[in-house]
Amino acid sequence: MSLTLFLVSFYTLVGAYWLVRPLKVGVFVALVGLSSEPEAKLGTLVVLLPILLGYNAAVARVTDMKRLVAVVAGAYAAIFAAIGLVLPIALASSSSPSPSLSASWAWLGWVTYWVIESFGSVCVAMMWSVLSSVLASRPKATAAHVYPLAVVVCQLGAITGASLATRTASLGFGFMFFVGAAAVAGVIVTSSAAVSYAAASAVAAPSEAAEAGLLSGGQLAAQIETLEDKNAPQAAASASHLPPPRGGRGSAAQRRQRRQTGLLEGLIIIGTDTYVGGILVVSTFAELIGTILDYQMKVVAKREYATPEAFAGFMGYFGVAVNSMSLVFALVGTKRFLAMFGLRAALLAYPLGCASVVGLVYLAPSLAFMFVGMVALKAFNYSLNNPAKELLYLSTTPDVRFKAKSWIDMFGTRLAKGVELDGGAP
Repeated sequence: MSLTLFLVSFYTLVGAYWLVRPLKVGVFVALVGLSSEPEAKLGTLVVLLPILLGYNAAVARVTDMKRLVAVVAGAYAAIFAAIGLVLPIALASSSSPSPSLSASWAWLGWVTYWVIESFGSVCVAMMWSVLSSVLASRPKATAAHVYPLAVVVCQLGAITGASLATRTASLGFGFMFFVGAAAVAGVIVTSSAAVSYAAASAVAAPSEAAEAGLLSGGQLAAQIETLEDKNAPQAAASASHLPPPRGGRGSAAQRRQRRQTGLLEGLIIIGTDTYVGGILVVSTFAELIGTILDYQMKVVAKREYATPEAFAGFMGYFGVAVNSMSLVFALVGTKRFLAMFGLRAALLAYPLGCASVVGLVYLAPSLAFMFVGMVALKAFNYSLNNPAKELLYLSTTPDVRFKAKSWIDMFGTRLAKGVELDGGAP
């Protein structure tokens, strides 16, 4: 039951994200203009910094994962509902012949862009952290089978959300944001129930999880064990300031210690632990290439899709294509690839794919080739590269999975995107 509820939570959350993600670009084009997107990407870093500090403060003080999800997801649900209420008025004013009236709503385009950017960084990363914490107390063979299944469910949710986004022209931006708000609110309910069931099952029947792990094992579990052995020295060196690698609340002394670590503890861990620093490099390096290709595709597509609704629809179709291909690979290839070639090969595959797409676009710089190349690249990232990165966190502690991971996912990758996009903007 716990796993089912977690999968429902992931389906709903990722579906909500891929619903509002195409809307983000459409709204920004309508109220601000696509030429300002590089500045918006860099501005995301400034916006994310206080959000990230607040998130780390919440992680340090809120020991109940259910309450953490409720606070963070509830805030985004309320903001999406507010945007859905105001946005139709802003879009009507933006088409006004009066330049002053049209420009007066530009702020909403910036806010919408930054809210959705931070939503993808904060909420999705938070849910993976919650799942990692629950699985950390289970046999690693169990995690080896749960992660590929979670990826499949995420792709189904993404296809659903992106498919709905293609109907923006007929349903309107406001309605779409209300649907997104309702979906995020639903995640609070399902994830809370999932955590409660997981805690109850761990106390009532701890042997069942062990038995399930023994039945499913395999090469991937052995690879995770090997990673854990290789990084034992780093774990020992970090033991003085990190709590035991468990997913529970811990003792009162441990909770006080977590509160005293400070808001920048995640950065300290990244700077002092070579294993966690390596995860940062893996997470950000390939973004430097992928982001500029994505922006160039949007520039070319904007010339063919004139209205904001049509452009949002194009991005919705792009999302459907990306996640459909990701789903196929996740069903037939993710688990098999990891078992046959291992984590190292999975982490190296994405940079090699980036290089291949760059060559394709260089030889044939058309929208069709850009579309196909970016679909393949992003599908490969979502179905293989991201699950491989998440598996790297299994041998870490709660502070690494929440604090350090938040800096890596929310700030490190955004920094790579913002710097490269600003440098490559036409």
